[in-house]
Amino acid sequence: MAACYNPTTPPLMEKTLEGNLAAFEVPDLLTFIGLGGRTGVLVLERPQQETKVFFREGKAVFGTSTAEELRFGNTLVRLGKVSAQTVERVMQKQRAGARIGQVLLSEKILTEEALASFLKIQVSEVIFHTFAWREGTFTFYDKTPPPATAVTLEMDLQNLIMEGVRRRDDRDRLAASFPDRDMILEALVNTERVKQSVTLLPDEWRVLFLVDGRRSVGEICHLVGNPDEVATLQILQHLRAARRAQGRGRRHQGNREQEGGPLPGQRHPAHDQPAGLDQGRGRVLLSLDKGQLHPRPPPEQ
Repeated sequence: MAACYNPTTPPLMEKTLEGNLAAFEVPDLLTFIGLGGRTGVLVLERPQQETKVFFREGKAVFGTSTAEELRFGNTLVRLGKVSAQTVERVMQKQRAGARIGQVLLSEKILTEEALASFLKIQVSEVIFHTFAWREGTFTFYDKTPPPATAVTLEMDLQNLIMEGVRRRDDRDRLAASFPDRDMILEALVNTERVKQSVTLLPDEWRVLFLVDGRRSVGEICHLVGNPDEVATLQILQHLRAARRAQGRGRRHQGNREQEGGPLPGQRHPAHDQPAGLDQGRGRVLLSLDKGQLHPRPPPEQ
């Protein structure tokens, strides 16, 4: 259930943990904070980006990132729930002091239930995005609450960690298949002619219809709108293995698609259902020993 967090005492910026992300993995940091039942904010910084994850008694309740693609309004546009024009209008009110979630509720663009659901997706994506960081710094400030106007949630940290580790491992595995996100993909079948003869899942059809010989791997992932990019990459890998799609050159920088579909940030017909979060699977290997957090070994050269 979402709630507006109003602290009754001023925030205390008490630094209790800091270090370098070259020596510590983000999942281990989150586990350490969760097992300790800490309340405060974890600040992760690297060149050009800062991410903050707020905790209450060891549970993640709020998260923010300076990355444009991870902002709540852009997440809603990517999921096809609102238009870019609506987000821009809401952002004007946000600049006047109101938070975007509060404006969406007051204008009845989203219900409280929908807002909580999409906030969980957005905060999860903010956290998952940091799992691949191998450079930067981290600092934990004890007893520091979220912004007074933030809509907060209570999210199970262990499920988040397991899901994030699964995505990171899948992404690493798929990196060998799609090392270049600017690679253009073309269909080896006529999608209109094979509708009746080829059996594909709805998500697979959505991806296949976007493979048109002009869009790159990165653009297809963006247009599908699923926050879990790994799911789209897996479908593309299956289509290539089944000889229904193949790579054909590379998208040159700055040469975005000019026709045949909306540009990134616009809604696409492929958006039929809001993307959901998979249940956490897999294992988390903890670098904890008697309550102490140990650095991971340096990567092999």
